[in-house]
Amino acid sequence: MSYPVQKKIKTGENVLRAAVERINWVFDTFEEICLSFSGGKDSTVLFHLVADIARRKKRRFSVLFIDWEAQYLCTV
Repeated sequence: MSYPVQKKIKTGENVLRAAVERINWVFDTFEEICLSFSGGKDSTVLFHLVADIARRKKRRFSVLFIDWEAQYLCTV
């Protein structure tokens, strides 16, 4: 099944600023934070943004990393 490609809608919003605002909201809204981390470039950037904001807010957060290539069948 193929899906039609939709045009990218430009909002004029700065993606970095929007990400920082969302991360701040998460820290202000939730007591416990867990970041899912794949090790790829996108999640690495997100990890650094979250870590920077956590440091400034003197907060801690958890990181969940699952390496699916290193999993044993009986644990998945």
